[in-house]
Amino acid sequence: MSAVMDWSNLKQRFVYFWRLHWKKGLAIVFSVLAWVSLLVSMGLEIADFYEYGTMSSASFGWIWNLVFAAIVYSLILIGNIQGTSLAFNGMLIFVFSSVFNFVLYLAQAGITWLMGLILGDPLTAAISVIYLVATVMSIVSGILVYVYTRRYLVSNFASYSTLRNWTIVFCVLNVISLALFPTVLLLETGFTARGFLAYVSVLGDAFISVAIFFTVSRLKSEY
Repeated sequence: MSAVMDWSNLKQRFVYFWRLHWKKGLAIVFSVLAWVSLLVSMGLEIADFYEYGTMSSASFGWIWNLVFAAIVYSLILIGNIQGTSLAFNGMLIFVFSSVFNFVLYLAQAGITWLMGLILGDPLTAAISVIYLVATVMSIVSGILVYVYTRRYLVSNFASYSTLRNWTIVFCVLNVISLALFPTVLLLETGFTARGFLAYVSVLGDAFISVAIFFTVSRLKSEY
């Protein structure tokens, strides 16, 4: 009987919390999913290394990306749990790094490689064009999100609706870019285990992008 009452009280507390703080709850849920995806990706990379003797990237680069992602995900997760500005610091770091990586990719062989694919078969060409547009727009929207977030955190006169709208745009475009990059690789090389690994490796950033939207949503409502 006591166990039933404890479960009932726990359920009521959860429902009450979720009703008042559902945005905070979703930010935490997607941050946890990002962490789980990161751990799964790490496990698959290690298994791939032991099976084939190679990793999908240089060892130092892979370790750096893993540590960096772990720090950013932790800042956003802990900040949302505590309801502090720590989450927004993690968000700003993630947005800045995403924009930097997109610019670096396009500045290197990205555009040349994509233009070659655009001249290929129609399906690959269409997806490559969408990916290129989404990537460029992610850079633009990411810069605006970074600027408006910094401005909102230090000024009471900054527009919340502008920040929220650009955050939505950035998160959607970022998820599209993350999903299309391994898709383009698969269309070019065919489905392989390493292609599947490419999908898993971007899941964490996709989940944390959604968590960022709900993190920003809490700025005005405090829910």
